[in-house]
Amino acid sequence: MMKTSAIRFGVAAVAAAGMIGFNANETDAATELLLSFSRITDNADAAINAENNFLLSVSDQGDRVRFRLDNNDVTAGLTNAVVTRIFIQDLQNIFLPEIGDFNAASHYDAASGVNFGNPDTGGNLSNLPGGNSVGFDVSFGMAADNPGPSNGINFWEWAYFDLKLADGKTFADVQANFLGDLSLGIHVTSIQDGESDWSDAFVTTNIVPLPAAAWGGLALFGMLGVGQRLRRRRMIEAV
Repeated sequence: MMKTSAIRFGVAAVAAAGMIGFNANETDAATELLLSFSRITDNADAAINAENNFLLSVSDQGDRVRFRLDNNDVTAGLTNAVVTRIFIQDLQNIFLPEIGDFNAASHYDAASGVNFGNPDTGGNLSNLPGGNSVGFDVSFGMAADNPGPSNGINFWEWAYFDLKLADGKTFADVQANFLGDLSLGIHVTSIQDGESDWSDAFVTTNIVPLPAAAWGGLALFGMLGVGQRLRRRRMIEAV
């Protein structure tokens, strides 16, 4: 069953911060979308399934589309979980991955200490673990610099990347194809509960259009966890 708890968390966060009055049925031009994730592998114990930690926002940037991934520390019992690889399924060729020119084009940003390489179409980015079980066909992806647990997206951290639309494609094509021919998957490592260490894979599942004003509230709420960043990366590097 597809889970919606991550979406509820994101919406509730904005409401709790008093930023906006949000109506789940409200849709503006749908130039920004919020997506939740579901786990497709079951390596970690079910009690610490990390899927609710991750939120993806997708926004129209004209000739590009911005994908922002946040890792929020909301799963009880979970002491660590790091996004180390990101995969895109783009069966309609909506995007041009601009291999080799991603960071140089300044269409990438992230929290301090988060470092991902350029999009790639081969090597260890050619397969999302467990992706075959849900029909996920990787078009291209990107990986955190080595060591992944130190450079990936840790608790209360984020990264965004802008993908250039192919000729003739618009944000409407993104809307029409997301969760079908277009999807995003992540490989999460260092999933820990204080005793064990696992890795799991997750894919986008549910999508809810949000009014543009919502994103300021979500971003502000995410900043409330900034103080918690100065933590697990140092712990990992100290090991």
